[in-house]
Amino acid sequence: MSIDPQKITILLVEDAAVMRNIEKRTLNSLGFKTIIEAEDGAIAIKILQETEGIDIVISDWNMPNTDGFQLLEWIRTSNKYSDLPFIMATGHGDKKQQQKAVEAGTNSFIIKPFDNKDLQNKIDEAFGIKKKEKTIQADQSLSQESDSGKVKLRIAHIQITDHLVLGVLKHMIEKGDVVPRHFELETKCLPGWNSVADALEKGRVDAACVLAPIAMDLYSFGIPIKMILLAHKNGSIFVRNRRGDYQEPFQDYFRNKSFLIPHKLSIHHMLAHMFFEKIGLKSGMNRDSNADINFEVVTPVKMPEFLTENVDACGFMVAEPFGTKVIDSSLADLQFLSGEIWPQHPCCVVAMRDEFIDPHTDAVYELTEMLVKAGKFIEEKPELAAEIAVNFLDPDKNLGLKVPMLKNVLTEEQGIKAGDLYPLIEDFEIMQDYMVNKMGISSTINLEKFIDTRFARAAYKDRVIKHQPSSLYSADDLITNILQRGIPKTSGSPKSISANNKAGRTSIDPQNITILLVEDAAVMRNIEKKTLNSLGFKTIIEAEDGTIAIKTLQETEGIDIVISDWNMPNTDGFKLLKWIRTSDNYSELPFIMATGQGDKKQQQKAVEAGVNSFIAKPFDSIELKNKIDEAFGIKKIEKKISEEQKGPKLSASGKVKLRIAHIQITDHLVLGVLKHLIAKGDMAPQHFVLETKCLPGWNPVADALEKGRVDAACVLAPIAMDLYSFDVPIKMILLAHKNGSIFVRNRRGDYREPFQDYFRNKSFLIPHKLSIHHMLAHMFFDRIGLRAGMDGDFHADINFEVVTPVKMPQFLKENVEACGFMVAEPIGTKAIASNLADLQFLSGELWAEHPCCVVAMRDDFIGPHMDAVYELTEMLVKSGKFIEEKPELAAEIAVDFLDPDKRLGLKVPLLKNVLKEKQGIKAGDLYPLIEDFEIMQDYMVNKMGVSSMINLEKFIDTRFAKAAYKDRIMSHKPSNLHVTTDVITNILHRGFNEDTVSSKAMLNKEGKYLTFKLGDQEYGIDILKIKEIIGMMPIRSIPCSANFIKGVINLRDNVIPVIDLRLKFGMEEIAYTDRTCIIVLELDNNGNSVHLGIAVDTVLEVLSIKASEIENTPYFGSNIDTRLILAIAKMDKGIKILLDIDEVFEWDTREETEIDQLLL
Repeated sequence: MSIDPQKITILLVEDAAVMRNIEKRTLNSLGFKTIIEAEDGAIAIKILQETEGIDIVISDWNMPNTDGFQLLEWIRTSNKYSDLPFIMATGHGDKKQQQKAVEAGTNSFIIKPFDNKDLQNKIDEAFGIKKKEKTIQADQSLSQESDSGKVKLRIAHIQITDHLVLGVLKHMIEKGDVVPRHFELETKCLPGWNSVADALEKGRVDAACVLAPIAMDLYSFGIPIKMILLAHKNGSIFVRNRRGDYQEPFQDYFRNKSFLIPHKLSIHHMLAHMFFEKIGLKSGMNRDSNADINFEVVTPVKMPEFLTENVDACGFMVAEPFGTKVIDSSLADLQFLSGEIWPQHPCCVVAMRDEFIDPHTDAVYELTEMLVKAGKFIEEKPELAAEIAVNFLDPDKNLGLKVPMLKNVLTEEQGIKAGDLYPLIEDFEIMQDYMVNKMGISSTINLEKFIDTRFARAAYKDRVIKHQPSSLYSADDLITNILQRGIPKTSGSPKSISANNKAGRTSIDPQNITILLVEDAAVMRNIEKKTLNSLGFKTIIEAEDGTIAIKTLQETEGIDIVISDWNMPNTDGFKLLKWIRTSDNYSELPFIMATGQGDKKQQQKAVEAGVNSFIAKPFDSIELKNKIDEAFGIKKIEKKISEEQKGPKLSASGKVKLRIAHIQITDHLVLGVLKHLIAKGDMAPQHFVLETKCLPGWNPVADALEKGRVDAACVLAPIAMDLYSFDVPIKMILLAHKNGSIFVRNRRGDYREPFQDYFRNKSFLIPHKLSIHHMLAHMFFDRIGLRAGMDGDFHADINFEVVTPVKMPQFLKENVEACGFMVAEPIGTKAIASNLADLQFLSGELWAEHPCCVVAMRDDFIGPHMDAVYELTEMLVKSGKFIEEKPELAAEIAVDFLDPDKRLGLKVPLLKNVLKEKQGIKAGDLYPLIEDFEIMQDYMVNKMGVSSMINLEKFIDTRFAKAAYKDRIMSHKPSNLHVTTDVITNILHRGFNEDTVSSKAMLNKEGKYLTFKLGDQEYGIDILKIKEIIGMMPIRSIPCSANFIKGVINLRDNVIPVIDLRLKFGMEEIAYTDRTCIIVLELDNNGNSVHLGIAVDTVLEVLSIKASEIENTPYFGSNIDTRLILAIAKMDKGIKILLDIDEVFEWDTREETEIDQLLL
């Protein structure tokens, strides 16, 4: 009986992505191609419920949510899958765990690390092709004799210097230096510790050089073996991954990372555990959720490869020569040698089966004596031993071992020792006590029965001095010295620093910097390129994914910095970063990770991978400039609150300064109203002075709150919750509003049934990954049968792109692939009013009275300033009531608070509409109900996989809101989810209600216009675009320019370009008269305010034009471009064409370039 791997479907369940990839590669090498992956047991159960034809499950044991053992129990009690073959694959290598899994019904059990041969055997076992080997086969009798009549003595080992004593003995026998009379030696090099343990247990070998804790564990389960000798003392090394920022506090380098060990039952596990405990870190096995650092079990020979591929691995502890090899390869730095912490410690031992010892004691005495001699040979002749080691440990030359390196290992003062191999029981008592009682590993055994010292006593019978016992060191000064060690231990010259390393600069000239910009979305790439251009960076090489970026780096000289997206097809930004950090030429190249994955977990992962700086989309030019300076080492990464910013400050009046951050959205109007009421004297705080800080986006708000540059912030609730989950000391004290967001659909495109097709394979804009907008949009798309995902989810029907709220209309305008956006008001209504979008739904229609933004405050303000917090909360509540009761006045306040520089073009009618919308923003009840946030947290964490669960009762501090609402008679109104089929159907069919659309569409166009004439036609320009009006004056012409570019004027020492609007519109040229005027416009050019003059026939008057007097631009046919016409105004005196003056100077690319030349 056999199986065809091509026809087998495997469900591979493993939460660690790197381990999953290694296991997948191993399965591929065995011919298994159809592999379904799951990150934990809960996902695996869902897959089993939804997928047909799964033939076998291979599952890790320890995983979040539902672990492998719970998955196995579910399968065995399932009607459908009770007989499904199941292999438990785990780093728990002790027999107790194996026994538990077998009793639960696993078909086979495999211990990490394993190789392809191990795995193939276990798969055959699981399918019943190969019976589990429980007894020694007849052809493996332990009394087999060789042709010479001597007993065959089969001894297993692996490729480490710990087992060199066996290699030297083999060499001495082959050379004739020693001649065994009672046995014939047969060494068996096996791929890993599990293979060695299995061979020893099953009797496929007679003895083994094996880790002492493995041998002790086998003995505790009745395996008939004894320890007869040590294989060595000392000999292990703890190395630290060279990638990452190793600086004080050194503990932070290791925190929340993985650390590699060769086996759970190893001295390496014990000593690493001991070290981490001494420096205040809790270590655990297999992603223990309570651990600061988690041990991963990896085969020794694969550790260097694992370290190369996995930046989350902070280092490993292993037998030599693997540690010195990675140091010589510049992958790692020395942290300590095992002999520094526990001099003369035991590690590997020679364990032998009783079935061999009893009938062949002469052979055992002889073997022991010869191994002792081989040990002395290593001590006395390390150079020759190093030569023997190369051939014994690396016969196929796969490891690339070299004699000088091995000589260095063998002559290291605190390194491997083989001169005294006598097993002292007291040494193993130390080991057993720590591992069983401190680490909870394995079981206590009778060491005097397990350790058979008669053979070692005979071998050392002529020894004069007594055997040297071990001495466990753990003094604080020793640990401090080890922590401060950072000089690489190399056998050659130190690795030269890459020529591309720019760290340590004091300043950079953008003109001399070449940037590799890696971003798969063309529109995002253009936005980022414009931002870089605005900072003066002109030499920008573009790449669409990591694969192209790697090729560019290999073929292009002089790249100074990489700015890369994270999620991209082919090779993503994280893989690109790992490639760069392991590249000889670019390992030091400054790297900025720019991504929409803005949660703290992603940032931490990037930093641990060796990124120089991390920037979450959306970002502005100031943020990007700061991150570039960080990457070049000009500006240090801010990890703590600086002294001048630490804690609250007192104002001149003696009141505490209360700094509150916000952005330009109506969600934060409650803060603007409070500021207005204080300025007017309607409110007079007794305990604080309010200082509002308008920031450009959510990332600066979150960063300011985290770093303590502000005391509080109006911030998205999921952002605040994510910060809290990462121990940022903040609390939520109040809602900033309820409802208030809008989902708009791009007006371009064919919106018709089936409506889902309009959205499919497009991008949808959200302001942040951690937002209610993300949640509600995800919920909407899910209900209409579309899978929505963050950028880089290649299985998604629709992809979310993160864009700054104020830039969303521009993004929608420039990108036909963007089907819409969901955002806080007034951005959505403004897009509708600008004819860019149509209303799909208001957030309150899906989730009535839902929370969104909250007031989050730092603990270091709350603690010492409780009176100020109570007072602030009460005043914010009153401000919320003001908005509800006086929306017209609140709209006027909003224009000045949200758009002080008049960049957004907000108008009172538009904001009044937003504030009076039935399902729109609400500020009358700002009490935070925990049950509302439970809904939010449950959906985002469990349905969307975003952020982590927190204790909401600890995060939400309701004391202040309770006091503010103490006189309230009615109870607070809870939210209500309305995601029913009827609601979704109505929302989908929305798009033909012209009254709703037109009323919003005209709001943005209502206002004051300056009217003027060109010929017989009257035009109007938004008065907010007008700087001033002047009469005609001398114009200095510009050679070789378009005919409508008249030249420049000198207006009060300001040089201003002048355009003849007649000629721009293709009208005939006329002579200028005393009625000709120049209208000086103030326009936005890539974020900069510039002045431009337009010459017109005559200026008429300023008119107030109402929405009811405005109509959309009529359709003139496909060949007529009407983009420069904002709308048509129907007046008593006729029709006036209202111009979109920004569009007038954008509609011809060639001409725009000429105008830009004048503006620069």
